[in-house]
Amino acid sequence: MNDDSKSVSSVGSTGHFNTLNQDQFKRRDVAIFSLFFPLSKQTKHPNPAWEWTKFVLISLEMFALTFFRVNPTTHEQTMISSGIGFLDLSSLQKHLSPYFTFVSIGLFAYIILLLLFLLISAILHPKLIGTQPWIITLVRALFELTVTVLLIPLINLAIHQFDCHIGSDKVVYFRGTTIQAFGDTPIPNVVGFVLSVAFLIVLFVVLVMYHLFIYQHNPKYGGLFSAPTFTFQLIKAVLLFGTVFAMRTLIAWPFWRFVVTVGVSVFLVLYIFTQLPFYHLIGNYLSIVQWTVFGSLRAFLELGYLISGFITSSNAEVVALVVTIVSGVVGLGCGIGLSLLFFKLLQKQTRRRWLLTDDGMPLTDADDTANNFLPKMKNTRNVEPAVRFLQHKQFKTYDYYQYADLIYTTALKKHKTHAELQFHYANFLAVYRKNHVKAQSVNRTARMSSPPFPLRFVLFCQSKDQSQRGGAGNEMANAQFQGQIGKAEEMHEIAKNAMRDFFSNLTAPNPKLSVIPTLLRMIVENEAKARKIYEDLLTTHPQSTQLLRQYAALLLDIFNDEDMADIILHRADEIEEDSTSTLPTASGGTDPQAAVQVMDPNAHLDEKASRISGASGMSGAAMRRKKKQKKKKRGGDTLVTELGGSGATDLKSLKNKLCLALTLQHFLMCISMAAGLAVFIVLANTYSNDLTTLREVLRLAEHTGRSSMLALALFANDVVYGFTYDTPPDGKVAALMRAHVVQQNLVKSGAYITSIVTRIADLTSYIDPWVSPDVDVYDFTMEDVAITTNTSFPRVDSRPTQPMVTSQSKQRTTLSEALISIAQKESEMGKTVPVPTDEPIPGGSGNYTKVEYVTFTRDMAYLVNNSPQGIMNALKRAIFSYMDETTDEADLILKVYLSVLLGTSMLVASSLVIVYAVMTMKMRTKRRRALMDLLEVPKPKLQSVIRRLITQNNDDSMTGTLGGNGNETEDEEGEYAKVSEDEGGVRESEASDETRRTEGVIGVLNVMSEVHRPVSQSFNTLPYFDSQAQSLALLQPLSDITLDMPSFSNPSDFNHLPPKHHASHSAIMPSLSFPAPNHTTSQVNIGDGKSPAIGMNGPFSFGLQPMRSSPQSPQAPNLFLQSQADLPLSHSLSVVQMPSQKNSMLGGRQTPLSHWSSMSVLGMGQEKMNETAQLRAEAKKRKEEAKKMKELEEEKQRKAEEKVKAEEEVRRRKEEQAALLSSGKATEEQKGFVRNVVEDDKWEEKMEMDEARLRDMHMHLPDPVTKGFILVMVLDLSLGLLMLTALIVVAVVMVLSFRTSAVNLTMSGMRSSVLALSEFLLIRFLFPLANVTPTDPNITFDRSTNPVFKGFEHTSTDRDLLFALFANSSDYFHHLHLRTHYGASEDTIVGDPLYDEVQVTRLSTLENEMTLLRLQDCLMEEEENSMCDVVDRVFHIDFPVFGLSSLIAQMRFYVWMMEQDNYQQYDNLHPNPRFLASAFRFDLRSGLNKLTNEIRDTAKSTVSTSETVMTILTVAACVIFLVGLFVFARMWVNMLIQTNEESEKLMDLLPISSDEREMELLPSMLTGYQPMDQARQKIIEAALTVLESIAKNDKKEELATNLDFLMIATTQAFTEEESEMLKRDYEHTEHHTREHLLIRQRLTHISDEMKKKDTASVRIAIRHLIRLFDKHFTDDDVQYGNIIPAEEKTTMQNEQRNEEWEEAEDVGELGEPGQVEGL
Repeated sequence: MNDDSKSVSSVGSTGHFNTLNQDQFKRRDVAIFSLFFPLSKQTKHPNPAWEWTKFVLISLEMFALTFFRVNPTTHEQTMISSGIGFLDLSSLQKHLSPYFTFVSIGLFAYIILLLLFLLISAILHPKLIGTQPWIITLVRALFELTVTVLLIPLINLAIHQFDCHIGSDKVVYFRGTTIQAFGDTPIPNVVGFVLSVAFLIVLFVVLVMYHLFIYQHNPKYGGLFSAPTFTFQLIKAVLLFGTVFAMRTLIAWPFWRFVVTVGVSVFLVLYIFTQLPFYHLIGNYLSIVQWTVFGSLRAFLELGYLISGFITSSNAEVVALVVTIVSGVVGLGCGIGLSLLFFKLLQKQTRRRWLLTDDGMPLTDADDTANNFLPKMKNTRNVEPAVRFLQHKQFKTYDYYQYADLIYTTALKKHKTHAELQFHYANFLAVYRKNHVKAQSVNRTARMSSPPFPLRFVLFCQSKDQSQRGGAGNEMANAQFQGQIGKAEEMHEIAKNAMRDFFSNLTAPNPKLSVIPTLLRMIVENEAKARKIYEDLLTTHPQSTQLLRQYAALLLDIFNDEDMADIILHRADEIEEDSTSTLPTASGGTDPQAAVQVMDPNAHLDEKASRISGASGMSGAAMRRKKKQKKKKRGGDTLVTELGGSGATDLKSLKNKLCLALTLQHFLMCISMAAGLAVFIVLANTYSNDLTTLREVLRLAEHTGRSSMLALALFANDVVYGFTYDTPPDGKVAALMRAHVVQQNLVKSGAYITSIVTRIADLTSYIDPWVSPDVDVYDFTMEDVAITTNTSFPRVDSRPTQPMVTSQSKQRTTLSEALISIAQKESEMGKTVPVPTDEPIPGGSGNYTKVEYVTFTRDMAYLVNNSPQGIMNALKRAIFSYMDETTDEADLILKVYLSVLLGTSMLVASSLVIVYAVMTMKMRTKRRRALMDLLEVPKPKLQSVIRRLITQNNDDSMTGTLGGNGNETEDEEGEYAKVSEDEGGVRESEASDETRRTEGVIGVLNVMSEVHRPVSQSFNTLPYFDSQAQSLALLQPLSDITLDMPSFSNPSDFNHLPPKHHASHSAIMPSLSFPAPNHTTSQVNIGDGKSPAIGMNGPFSFGLQPMRSSPQSPQAPNLFLQSQADLPLSHSLSVVQMPSQKNSMLGGRQTPLSHWSSMSVLGMGQEKMNETAQLRAEAKKRKEEAKKMKELEEEKQRKAEEKVKAEEEVRRRKEEQAALLSSGKATEEQKGFVRNVVEDDKWEEKMEMDEARLRDMHMHLPDPVTKGFILVMVLDLSLGLLMLTALIVVAVVMVLSFRTSAVNLTMSGMRSSVLALSEFLLIRFLFPLANVTPTDPNITFDRSTNPVFKGFEHTSTDRDLLFALFANSSDYFHHLHLRTHYGASEDTIVGDPLYDEVQVTRLSTLENEMTLLRLQDCLMEEEENSMCDVVDRVFHIDFPVFGLSSLIAQMRFYVWMMEQDNYQQYDNLHPNPRFLASAFRFDLRSGLNKLTNEIRDTAKSTVSTSETVMTILTVAACVIFLVGLFVFARMWVNMLIQTNEESEKLMDLLPISSDEREMELLPSMLTGYQPMDQARQKIIEAALTVLESIAKNDKKEELATNLDFLMIATTQAFTEEESEMLKRDYEHTEHHTREHLLIRQRLTHISDEMKKKDTASVRIAIRHLIRLFDKHFTDDDVQYGNIIPAEEKTTMQNEQRNEEWEEAEDVGELGEPGQVEGL
């Protein structure tokens, strides 16, 4: 071999080539190929769901990529692009811009770690594939995801780092952000840029190399996108990489972006049409759909972008958005339409490439090679598509396979050295023809034909993978198989050692109970793991005898399951026989076709099926059905299927039920949380709506309060100024509003009041304050009267008469009606139009105007007198009622939420606790019962398990000494014997049912039949021999017989073999050859003292076979003669070795035949002998099946009979019980109970000591409910309780955070109505008109809580009183303001009980700061923003001001100044009233409303936040709780099932039989005297009934009844015996009677102990009950029975038979005479 090349041998090829090194790979290729070899896996039938998922994900990413667009002006993604861009991560640039460096580091680290993992997998591949195959699978999956699904997102993430733009300030920014790419610290960004570029370069290299080497090339089972070459996948990946770059970088060149993206799509679609890169039509079509839709979308979107660029309207963005959507829809529709059209074209193109006629028939006859009409195949690329008709089921027949083979061979004749064509042909042979040998040969030829680099990698992988099929599999499978076998052996050994320690501990004088669970778990876990590995491997390697024998060894070692092990070993023997019977040929060579079948049991199934179909005329569909049935039958023919798996069905069912119950409970808990959340959200939304309603009602109070001020201001404009009032001379704001402004406000106020009152029933459910007739209002009559000279207010209007109140009347109405009246009057006054009069204005120009509206003055009087007092008081009470209702709703949220959450959750949690507690207690009870049963097993039985394990270990070591290594070869055969031990310790040997065959003498051994004879029969004719020499001396008279023995110098050398070799029947059967004289045949009788007379009429051969050893010489093997007749003359037999028990059952190596003899066998032909052997085997198999069926029927019939007998016995026993206990009043003495009659202290003390010791052991039994078990339960429950607690706490906190919002909102909103009262009193002070004064001004309102005035004081004309009222209202407002912002305290007492009784909390510092202290230019509401432009809207104030606090402080200051000044001289134009009135009118009133709105919005925001928080917390709680389900609950279930399984396995480990009765009347106890034996049998049956009652845990009364019946039966039997003894003058009567009394006394004590609740007492009582009658029945009763005459016993037996005969005759059970004789 050259230095630059390295051999990778071709495995399995049968071809011979002149040059052996031409198919070897160069060292460089091997290095590269070995690196990528872990990624290569030709998965058969890949998961279609995963393939479709990958296709859909990549399609979605390409769909998102089509919409990627950046606005060239703003350098930001468009709205559609940013929304859809999350699919391919192109929209993350703005979000990740601060972390680009870390993203780049992460991407580069990811790709480097991926390559590092690949390198490690390549170096450690042989070890990993056998021990940790999941690592290879993980690396393979990561690479596949990286180059397919994650390709576009990874490229986008990397491009983000250097996707920048230059701003208008010539600074480089990351696109779409304001973050500088190279700012003050450019090093991190530079590092990120470098790493991103490096990542893209490495990613591109990985992408190219992956698609260059890794692709599915299986034409039949490779999946949707399997392809003959790598070309298209590589081209598509590279072009997709470039397309993403074009979309991201060609932002400023839309034309070239259009050319690149659409051009790539067109190119790939045309390539698919022309080249058909995938095997399957669906794969080609899906690729066309993908790129057709992509190209169509790109084309129409670019067209839409071009059109939207010409739009310059004000709504350009909206129009552009619409154009983009329309373009996308049209492009998508066009792409789908083209895809549907392309499907038909693709179908035609695919069929056009087939080398078939239009009718689908071959162009030529494949069998007629002389007349080949195939066209010349100049282009090798057309060959493989020409045979793709095999993808369709109707063409998968033998004829079409032959035709496809002809196409390939014809092309190969022309292109003999074309490697790709040879590779496709090898694929065809392996996949369709199942001819793997020929496929390997063709692949070897391809390796010699200078294949291209990617194909060399594929051939390299195949040469590394392909080895002998049907055995250990390929290299990966073989390594994995051996690794799994090694694991199973290791676990097997651990389990066996733990089992030995387990039983050794139990047999110790003072066993350590604490280590029992640990050892038991080691046994069960390792045995289960080993069993699982064996069963999994058996599904894939059902023909591995090594695996079968090791599986049988596991069953024998751990659970001593001899029956199952025998079945498995029998299967291994059958496999060995089948494999050895098919390989040899008559010439001594090997049949290649048979070898192929051994390598691949499924080889040529399709070819054979096609041939049969052609020969028999069977239809293709029928043949396919037959083939599927055969495959289904073959697939189910596994040992695991036959044996029914590993069992544990009950535990699996329990586990499924527990998992279902726990899952249901956890989901119910989540549903309860979700229900509570739904209730919380619904009620919180209701509360939020109520806050909005409350705010509207508060605005209603403001408008109601201002109605009196507006009415008075309009009346002042009338009676004082005659509607001629205008702006003051200085042009600034005055105290009195002009008439038209007042009227506008009146109309607006009236409309608002009407809208709220008409909807009040919809806004609140508590409408009693609104509809209760408890509001006192007054109507006034106004008449024009002459003005007196003492009017206290100067008038501009000098009209001689004015309207005055002449009368008043009280009415009681509802609040709604009163408010509607205010609204109507406001609307009417606001719509009043003054008309000019004939009266000139003195000293002025023009005439006066007056109102022709008749009720104008009455409405004015109604508003001025009723609004500030009666109506406002009633409205205030209604508002506070609504406030309480809203607050109660907040409390209701918490109450209902807690009720729903706690009610349902506690119910579910209780059920969960019950499940945990009940199942834990059941598990604990089961484990304790199992451990208690373990303590009841006798130590001899436990020691027998240790002896068995030690013996098997010795067998293993002895097998190694004799040269066996436990592995089978195809030429090693022997006879297997099954050795079993009966109760008496006698070993019996049964020869195997298998026919002896060996390599050299297979014909003779097929004729030789095994002699099956019982041991008893063998004893009659075959004697014991004391030594080997004695047995050989027997053969000395046979002078004509040649004895070919092993090389022993003397016969005694035989004894030098290991004793185990003798004991296990591994003796030697020498071959004997002799002439064949004509003698008569006689029986060979050896051991009867006579010389053997041997007569022959043909050749006889004598084989020395082992028998059981003589008692006098236990180690001396005994031999008997076996004759073989009907053989030709001059035949000689080779020596056959009988395997030991270990070799037979565990696959030990037998000594080859060639080691003993080289003598040949002449005679029958090999073919005839094989046929004979096959016929015998089939006949024997049919016989065994018939025997098994007969045994099953007999067993079924026997069980039915036993069931009937048992039922009859129970019925009889119950009748006897009823008869014996019919009185029901029998005393214990009458029943037979005896106490303290015989001195038996030692027995009782021993029993008490046993009870104390057992009780102590029971107390120290290890509890299966460990800390970990409890911890898992507690964690799961605590997790739920923790989540519930968190939800409750957060809900309480959230509700408390907005519970006082209604109070704060009410207090803040009512300030506007109080401010309106101050404004009214200021106008009233400036205009103290007597026109509105009632005729009875001393009326008071009893229900009024107004601290300023209680009646009509505000209608007085006394300016001192009016100013005092105004000053008091200012204090009223100030205290209310302080109480609103700073909470309830002694300093914030308002004086109004309604306000003072409300517990107000301090507003947050932020809320106080926002409006009270923040510097602002305007405090007007949004709907009044136009007033902000009026600089002098508040007199003598220069904006900005520091919030409302500044204005309120100045207001208070001006009021104080007025108190200190001569306010009697103040008029409408005085600065102080002008400031106060303008502040009330504009910023102060509007600022208060704005602050109230902010409080409302803050409250609603808090409610919304609480909903969000509760939603997030509920979802998190559900997720965490479900995590608890999948972690803690699942751990609990696994621990519970594991403990239960260990408890069940513990019972299987115990050396006890389920069919073994605890008490039995043994043959040694029988006396032969029927009455006595029957009476004692009744005692045994009664005792078994007691034991059964205890085992079933019957009620105390039933157990007492059974104990009474046992005592009665015992007493009756003993009484009968004592009577018989007296009659017979038995000399030991006194001793016998005393023994009876002692037994009854002990039985009484045992009964008392059994009635206790103490488990130890009951179990000790059971022990003593089981042994109570043994000694007496065996010794005393048998001794007494011996004195009974034999004739009496016989007479009694005959009488018994006659009674049975008569009973049978009566019931008609006698049948044939044979049956009578049997009876």
